[in-house]
Amino acid sequence: MIAGFIKKLENTDIDFKTFLIVFFGVVLVRFVLESFASHGFYAPFYGFTGSFLHFPIWFASVFVWLMIFLKLITGESIEKIARFQIFLFPIIWFPPLFDLLITGGAGIKIHYIFASALGEWKDYFLNFFFKSNISPGLRIESIVILAFVGAYVYFKTQKKWLIPVAVVGVYSILFLHGSFPSVPLVIQSFDGNAVSPYLFYKNLSLRQDLLIGENYLRGAGFSERSEIFFNIFSAGVVYVGLIVGLAVALFLRGRNEFFAFIRNIRPLRLFHYWLTFFLGVGAAYLTFGIKPVFDFYNLLGLAVILLSVAFAWLRSVFENDLNDLEADKISNSQRPLVKKEISADEAKKFNLVLFGLSAVGALIVGYHAFILILFAQFIAFIYSTPPFQLKKFPIVNPVLIAVVSVSVILNGFFWLAPSANMEQFPLKFLLAALIIFSLGANFKDIKDFHGDKKAGIKTIPVIFGEKNGKMIVGVLFFLAALGGAVVLNEMILLLPAIVFGAAGFFLINRERYSEKPVFAVYFAYILSIILFYGLK
Repeated sequence: MIAGFIKKLENTDIDFKTFLIVFFGVVLVRFVLESFASHGFYAPFYGFTGSFLHFPIWFASVFVWLMIFLKLITGESIEKIARFQIFLFPIIWFPPLFDLLITGGAGIKIHYIFASALGEWKDYFLNFFFKSNISPGLRIESIVILAFVGAYVYFKTQKKWLIPVAVVGVYSILFLHGSFPSVPLVIQSFDGNAVSPYLFYKNLSLRQDLLIGENYLRGAGFSERSEIFFNIFSAGVVYVGLIVGLAVALFLRGRNEFFAFIRNIRPLRLFHYWLTFFLGVGAAYLTFGIKPVFDFYNLLGLAVILLSVAFAWLRSVFENDLNDLEADKISNSQRPLVKKEISADEAKKFNLVLFGLSAVGALIVGYHAFILILFAQFIAFIYSTPPFQLKKFPIVNPVLIAVVSVSVILNGFFWLAPSANMEQFPLKFLLAALIIFSLGANFKDIKDFHGDKKAGIKTIPVIFGEKNGKMIVGVLFFLAALGGAVVLNEMILLLPAIVFGAAGFFLINRERYSEKPVFAVYFAYILSIILFYGLK
């Protein structure tokens, strides 16, 4: 009977969008129920940072890591395990419902495990089911989950000795997710600085140099800051854990598709956007003299926003590949969609997930990051996708790339100076960036000449021919470097502008053109500007 039930769940037909709707719908119900069961503390629901960031990401991370563990121990496909899990997922409603029932509607606050020292943390791990300060509903839920896991593993492997292995493994995943806020406290206790969890996170939330979630903390009352910061910190930690888990799950799902995905990252272009982000950080430093404190919490925020920028870039890559499939068969025959290493349907799924990860990551950092990421995503969409597909227009094409680059620069600026206003961004840096990226970006079209010509995309090489087009693109590259130095009004920068601009012109017009050396020259020019202002 149990075997038939498991098999039926595994083989149920459910499309990807429905899967996601069910997942987030179940989480939504859980947080509503938990709000009722928490003594009305959240008046009446969890705040924005809890309900839309912390809660969903935490459950997504747990879901993915359980899926990975069951894949490793049973050898079953990721898809079947995911379907099995999603149908049992409403079990997460049980703890608040049970707690409300046994307390006559009063409820019991469900919370993380907070341990101030390693010994206390170990005690919680070994005696979780006997702790009176743990919600009864949560303890019963954990037992039910472990029972289902044991039955599933036995059904799949017919090996009784694997049941305790599976139970301990799943329990460890659940415990780690439920107690990771104890880790900073445990580490601090090694130096003899034990402090209560409440005071620890309260003191952190009062710091003025935090660069993650400052938008949410600004204007918050004294009693609110700790809760908001804790939600943002927790969301950031589980976000990074979720990304690692998704990468592992993709690898286990299919190595060929995983490596095809990795090859499609196009690291030189991604590095361009990360570099522009740090140009914005530099602009904030020069404007306000802010020196960031690079401790764990600020580095966490930095990692999250860089991941968000990377996912926004990757989403635009897959969007562009889907719309340029015919042209890429001529100019970029090694791309995964052309080689059918990744199907169009899978690419659309990647797009959906990448967009969500990018938006959520930006939202963890702050409102400004979220708005700028959405703005960049929209520009990338109309750049690549019909009926707009503005990349077909020779002047608009590089200008849109420059606009996206500037939005990433602004993200770096507001990451370091989250309380700044838009008008405080230095105008000369904005104009220099628009000139450098608008004029200099045209070299990207040279390698796509034949494919763009067939697709009717009017790039400079297509309009003027390959040879004359390269000459014009080379001149524009030189003018970009020169124009950037002139607008910045730093005459000493004319020397690297002339050197790197001339080198770019030469490399662009070589008979055997290669994009990588041109990128190297471009990066060297940008780094020369960063070095100049860093030493100024």
